[in-house]
Amino acid sequence: MFQLRRFLLGVFLSLIVSVGPKVYGQSNYTYSNDVIIPNLVDASDVCVDPTTANIFVVDATGNCIHVLSADYSYKYRIGSGTLPGSNLGEFNVPVSAAISNGKLYV
Repeated sequence: MFQLRRFLLGVFLSLIVSVGPKVYGQSNYTYSNDVIIPNLVDASDVCVDPTTANIFVVDATGNCIHVLSADYSYKYRIGSGTLPGSNLGEFNVPVSAAISNGKLYV
């Protein structure tokens, strides 16, 4: 299952790059239609909320979830985005995510 999700992540990011804006982890050297995800370190999974069309990008090494809107604009980050943690609002190397009944499962 993990290999399938990793494959789908690659396909999703390839589609964005080939038919949509380019995706960057840093804000350097970008163009007007590019997607900028601040401090993106390691995109390990992507899921889309079918009701809002929000895109959730799991950042395993960055220990957070980046949220994009349906038009690929950056909305916010879930998690501290720092070192791995075990406190409320912190992740310890999240690797996958799913949406079910309006809830995000990491």
